[in-house]
Amino acid sequence: MQNKVPPSLADRRVELGVTGEKIPAEWEATIAACLAKEPQDRPQSAGEVLERLRIGEGGLRSAPAPNRAADNADRTDTAKRAASVAPAQSTVRNPKSAMAKLAIAGGLAGLALAGWYFLIHVPEQQRQVERARWEAQRAAMEAERQRAEAEALRLRQEQERSAASERVRLEAQQAQARQEAEARQRALREA
Repeated sequence: MQNKVPPSLADRRVELGVTGEKIPAEWEATIAACLAKEPQDRPQSAGEVLERLRIGEGGLRSAPAPNRAADNADRTDTAKRAASVAPAQSTVRNPKSAMAKLAIAGGLAGLALAGWYFLIHVPEQQRQVERARWEAQRAAMEAERQRAEAEALRLRQEQERSAASERVRLEAQQAQARQEAEARQRALREA
C-alpha cells in the first residue's frame, strides 16, 4: 500500500465508466504530484499548484475546447446543447471557482485576523499589563526608598538633637565643675 502508485484520472474514469472531455496532461501530472508519497515530491505551495495547472488571474489557460458533439452520440439533447454552448463560455469565469477563491480569501483573511490577534494584539496587551505591574512595583520601591530616607533623616536629626543636648549638659557640668573649683580655690586663698 505504501509503495502503490495511484491510478491516473483517465484510468479511474474508465474504471468507473465516466465519460467526458479528456483531462489535460498538466492536470494529470499535478494531481499525481499532489498524491506523491514523499513530501519533497509534492507541490510546496498553492501557488505552485496554480502554476502547474496553468491557472492565472483570468482563469484556466488551456487549449481551445474540443468539439464535444462528436465525443458521444448517446448524450441527451440537453447535454448536447450544454456542450455546444460550453466553448463560448470558456472565457467566462466558473462561479464555483469564484466561490472557492472567495472562500479561500475569506479563510486567509480569518487566519490573518487570528494571527494578528494572537501574535500581536494579545502579546501587546500582556506587555502593557506587565509594564503596568512593573511601574507599580517601581513606584512601591520608590515610596519605600523615600520612607526609608525619611526615617534615616529623622533618626539622624534625633541623634544630632540628643548629641547637642548631651554636649550642652556636659558643658554645663564642666562649667559648674570649674565654678566649684574656682570657688574652692578662692576659699583656700581666703582661708
